[in-house]
Amino acid sequence: MSIFQSRKFWIAVFDVVLSCLTYFAPKLVDPTLAEDILWLIAAWQPIFYALITGTVKEDVAAKSAGLVYDQANRSYTSVGSTHRIACVEELMQK
Repeated sequence: MSIFQSRKFWIAVFDVVLSCLTYFAPKLVDPTLAEDILWLIAAWQPIFYALITGTVKEDVAAKSAGLVYDQANRSYTSVGSTHRIACVEELMQK
């Protein structure tokens, strides 16, 4: 799988872009806001960390259940039994 198809990669890129825009745009307009903007960026970081961690846990659960993501069909295909697929799909819907 290419890195450009990775959800974790795009979440991290979005985090960097959003943080840079949030930091530089107000700084150019009103430099007195710099401290507040740094606080805001620091407050967002746990959210992005949680998104990436959740995505990793989903990927690990799917691979542990013997599922492989099929890019052509945009769905998971089984390497193992169908019971395992039903369990993982049920977990992913929650």
